[in-house]
Amino acid sequence: MLSTIYNFKIAELDINNLPTELFSFCTSAESQGMENNKSIEKMKFGRWDQDVWWCTWVNNKIVSISGCHRYNEYSPDCWRLMVRTATLKEYRGRAPGSIKQIKTDFNWGYILPYQVAYAKSHGAKKLIFTTNSNTQGDANSFRTNRVVSKVLAPQGLVKLIDTDIEIFYTKQNVWEIIT
Repeated sequence: MLSTIYNFKIAELDINNLPTELFSFCTSAESQGMENNKSIEKMKFGRWDQDVWWCTWVNNKIVSISGCHRYNEYSPDCWRLMVRTATLKEYRGRAPGSIKQIKTDFNWGYILPYQVAYAKSHGAKKLIFTTNSNTQGDANSFRTNRVVSKVLAPQGLVKLIDTDIEIFYTKQNVWEIIT
């Protein structure tokens, strides 16, 4: 079993001045099969309405990343959180916290609260995230869909509000974050 990492930092990413460590993260993500995170182009920085990103840093290395953006196309005053969320495999499950609420993941346990606060401070009335609803998309997102439905939904932390809808050319489920 891998040890818990306590010495980490969450920092907002300046998408207009990307650190070189982000390029290293993308290279590692590609070698680990993370399709949506394998390059700066795939991350799609600046392509969504008011997108903002956070990274987890461990020993001067980016080990996880997640973004959020305004998403009025789905619903007025809506924000989509946990966009392009990824953690390098060797750092998964190593954040301090309860596994029952996926808090041992740096993104779900530590970046998500920043996203919720940011979105609310920018007028969000509805907070959502999406997961692939079939295996045609990113396999990690499909796995997340299963975990969310079996762990977070039964606890009342999220609610499934749309199934199998096409968002950005991919069939996805839409989850509302209950705050």
